[in-house]
Amino acid sequence: MADPQTVPLAQLVGAVLGSLAEARRLGDLETARLREEYRKSEALAELTVPAFQIADVDIELRFAVAGAPDGQGGDPRGVAVITDPKALREFQPHQVSSMKLRLAPLTLHAGSNDET
Repeated sequence: MADPQTVPLAQLVGAVLGSLAEARRLGDLETARLREEYRKSEALAELTVPAFQIADVDIELRFAVAGAPDGQGGDPRGVAVITDPKALREFQPHQVSSMKLRLAPLTLHAGSNDET
């Protein structure tokens, strides 16, 4: 088997979070577009506008550590992982780690300076 491709763990988690944020943004844009369409239509004006929401999302990432910085002071952003399912089957079970992420929505309005 060829050497499996690795990815920095921080980049992987960041990509998942970024993808969810983009999905939320696209849902918000579609809701805004539909709202305008409903306002302009006499037949639709009294109806509820469909809205999209991403509620709690549970994600489990399975990976094998391919490389990590040396020493205790190593930068954790330097941890490289293998995530390809075929490649993971080649590892012993104790060599495969998992990380569970639970993402919950946080309400933050675009015009708000509120940091909470």
